[in-house]
Amino acid sequence: MKRRRRICAGRDGAGALHGVVQKRGGAARMKPATLDRVIDGAFFLTMPLMAWLAVFGHRGAVIVAGLPALAIALRPEIWREGLPLLAPSRVAAGSLPRAAVAALLFALWIAVTGFWSPTPGAWKLALAVAGFTLAGGALVHEASRAAAARRRRIGVLFAGAVTAAAAVLLFEGLTGGALRALVPPADQSPLRWKDTIALARGVTFVAPLVFPAAAILFALTDSRLLALVPLLLALLAAAQFSVAANVVAILFGLGAAALALWRPRAVIIALGALFIASLLAAPLFAFAPADAVLSAESALLPPSWAQRLNLWTEAGERILGGCFLAGCGADYARAWAAEGTMIDVPGSPVALMEAPIHPHNLFLQIWLELGIFGVLTMAGALSFALRRLASVGLQGVAFAAIAGAAAAAYISFMLEASLWQAWRLAVLSLAAFGGTLSYSLNRSGLR
Repeated sequence: MKRRRRICAGRDGAGALHGVVQKRGGAARMKPATLDRVIDGAFFLTMPLMAWLAVFGHRGAVIVAGLPALAIALRPEIWREGLPLLAPSRVAAGSLPRAAVAALLFALWIAVTGFWSPTPGAWKLALAVAGFTLAGGALVHEASRAAAARRRRIGVLFAGAVTAAAAVLLFEGLTGGALRALVPPADQSPLRWKDTIALARGVTFVAPLVFPAAAILFALTDSRLLALVPLLLALLAAAQFSVAANVVAILFGLGAAALALWRPRAVIIALGALFIASLLAAPLFAFAPADAVLSAESALLPPSWAQRLNLWTEAGERILGGCFLAGCGADYARAWAAEGTMIDVPGSPVALMEAPIHPHNLFLQIWLELGIFGVLTMAGALSFALRRLASVGLQGVAFAAIAGAAAAAYISFMLEASLWQAWRLAVLSLAAFGGTLSYSLNRSGLR
């Protein structure tokens, strides 16, 4: 009798467990409702950190994008739908599978160039690029498939977190970094400028995200005024710090977003063409007049921009001189920087480095380190992704968000970004997530 009771108790326990786990084909898996809660928990755990990370650690963007993506990877359907995209028949038939294959070939080529790169660790860089490409895909999948109530909750969370981050950055700019000053050790030395640079990187983190945040706020409230809040906060915050690229990025994003409200598909196509043309034409920097700028008796450009122009010109010359076909290897620029060459720049009281650890231009970096195969696979991924995006149903507000985020990212790519900065890849994943979320919310009329 006792044994019989134990068996019944075991059945009761299994019945309770069935509320969390289902069995299909002999394998246990979580129920969809439980997975929803796990994924939502990851979002609610990480996204509120944006305001803190924007001030104290922009590299933490990898956590904000990565942890929810890992939770989404628990969904069996994402694998059932994702893996078949790589089948030859699917690749031959659709733009999205072609974009996925091109992106994965690009990541694979990064690892291959490690065989001739002077800097070790190419396989780690390849994993980071592939990982955040997949993370972006997982986040986009979740934003496009979530039920209306979940989309609304996650949308409120995303828009609120991004707006709060922009507000805190503006506060730091207006107060001279009051929050960072609270964190020991107290630094009153000339090196305090590093705090300003770190805060400017926080603005770089937020800049592509405020556009989808604005579109989400419009979808949720039907208020144009409220939708402008994150954009205005980010622009004012960018103006407080010393990185002019952030101001240019947000202004360019605002212009692109405004035009996309009028001609959404045309603007998206134009931006995609701009990315691809900038990539293909990057070696032409070899013919920039860097020598004339450096030999001038008085400064023709601010010292940092003269240094950058010389860097781009030298990178272009190295591309045409030997890195064109196979590239000089992933992270080659780090070995170039280790050469320690210094240059005299008009207007600078001290000699400046010829080459920092990356070229401060992502398009040049792809050419320099990955060569023509890296360029063609990246251009293919961009063109096929653009074709897929242009084929979806028009939604002006969401397309404006996508255009604004893409335009802000473009300026970063042109003036400062490195492909090997994982936090920038994470920000792009979050921007894709926010853009998809804004599209889903505005399309469903949740206003």
